[in-house]
Amino acid sequence: SPLSSSSAASDVYKRQSQDLYEATQENRLQECRKLYGAQREECEAQYQKSYDTYERERNEVINEGINQGKKK
Repeated sequence: SPLSSSSAASDVYKRQSQDLYEATQENRLQECRKLYGAQREECEAQYQKSYDTYERERNEVINEGINQGKKK
């Protein structure tokens, strides 16, 4: 059915997004490792979010923006 194929496409998209996100995070973490002490810890903390956490927070921001648009 067409519904299941769009769901499969959505899964592929999510997996690609997740792979890209994780590769980007890994590159940034490597940059963090060039820092020392508290700077390094802060930097690493910024980029150690899981994809699911990132996605949830991203959706919250998007929904907030939509809701604020409705209030006007």
